[in-house]
Amino acid sequence: MFDLILVRYGEVALKGRFTRKRFEDKLIRNIDYALRLEGIRFSLGRERGRVFVYTKSIEKGIDVLRKIFGIVSISPATEVLADMDAMKERALEMMRTRGRDINSFAIRVSRTGSHDFTSQDVAVEVGEKVKKDLGLQVDLEEPDLELHIEVRGERAFLFFEKIKGPGGLPMGTQGRVVSIIRNELDLLALWYMLKRGCSARIVSFIPREKLDRFLRKWYAGIEVEVVDELDRCMDGAMAIVTGERMENLDLDMERRFDLPVLRPLIHLPDEEVERKMEEIAV
Repeated sequence: MFDLILVRYGEVALKGRFTRKRFEDKLIRNIDYALRLEGIRFSLGRERGRVFVYTKSIEKGIDVLRKIFGIVSISPATEVLADMDAMKERALEMMRTRGRDINSFAIRVSRTGSHDFTSQDVAVEVGEKVKKDLGLQVDLEEPDLELHIEVRGERAFLFFEKIKGPGGLPMGTQGRVVSIIRNELDLLALWYMLKRGCSARIVSFIPREKLDRFLRKWYAGIEVEVVDELDRCMDGAMAIVTGERMENLDLDMERRFDLPVLRPLIHLPDEEVERKMEEIAV
């Protein structure tokens, strides 16, 4: 049913034109790296605010893309011409496949570009076609199933769901931090900085296989360097990141290293830290 994965990114699209292109290029590079690392065959397309991943490995691609920083959400999708008849026929095919055990549906339409129809026109005509041919009821408030149609220029993309990504900024778009990994809290603190677009140099005091699992899970190898000696970390670094909490602060760290110390976990409630550690599987 699906022939591509529609990728949305958020904060990147808000930047100025030149900065935005740099951020988008980095996001594309990170996507390319992660998909190749997993042995997925694919091709990429892009428009402002969207990346299109064309692949036959939809499920595997989803599992990869949902862990790439900078991605807000993804949708397994199918593409047709932005023609009313083409959209109606493809929508009918999709609803026949997914709509066997439902009674009601809704068509949600968004549109970018100039067309001889409105978003409402698409929703009404496609909805009437599905209702007539499949005998389903339209319910815009609490439908059993939603079909989304995103019209972009001469193309239309149809999908059922939006799968949440980690958000944030693409790794490698901000400065470099030094991360001293002594425990799982330090890994979580590093995760927050990678999500904010940083690259990192790491000195690790945890088992290497555990660190490697974390880096592989979040496809961080492209922007993370693991070194053996702390002194080698400092050149070009803008800050040190640590998972310290209020109860275990090391206030001498700034003086010892002459760098700002970032503590992204310091004011997080215990339950939030525990939830996040479980979520990111550290």
